[in-house]
Amino acid sequence: MSQGALTGAVFPALLHQDPRYFRLGPKHSIWKRVGYSMSRVAVIRTDGGRQAPNWSFFLGTAAGVAMSNLWYPSTDRTGSVMGSRMVAISIGSATGNLLPEFWPDIQFRVLPRVLPYILLRIHKRTRAFAPTVVPASN
Repeated sequence: MSQGALTGAVFPALLHQDPRYFRLGPKHSIWKRVGYSMSRVAVIRTDGGRQAPNWSFFLGTAAGVAMSNLWYPSTDRTGSVMGSRMVAISIGSATGNLLPEFWPDIQFRVLPRVLPYILLRIHKRTRAFAPTVVPASN
C-alpha cells in the first residue's frame, strides 16, 4: 500500500474527509489563493462540508514514511529522519496544490497570449536551419 492510497483513500474514508482539492478561483486575489492552496495540507473539507484538520494527510504520510523506513538501514530510521521526510512531503504537497489552483488561469489566460509568440520564434529559428531545396533543372 502506498502513501498516496493511504492519504487519498483509506484514511479519508475512515475519517469521513474529502481528499479532493477545491479551487478558490480567479475571483480571489493571487496571495489569498496561494495561502489557501498551501493551507490545504493542514486543513481539509469533511464529508459534511466543514473545515477540519487534515488528519488523513498527516496519518497517511506518517504511515507511508513508516512503511518506507523498512527499506532503510536502522541508522536512517530515527525520529528526526522520519520527521524530515514528513516535512519534505508536506512542503511538496503544499507547493503541488498551486498547480490545480492556477493551471486553469494559465491555460486559458496566459498561454493563448504567449504561446503564439513562442511558436513563431521557434518557427523562425528552425527555418534558419532548414535545408535548402534546389529545384532540379531540366
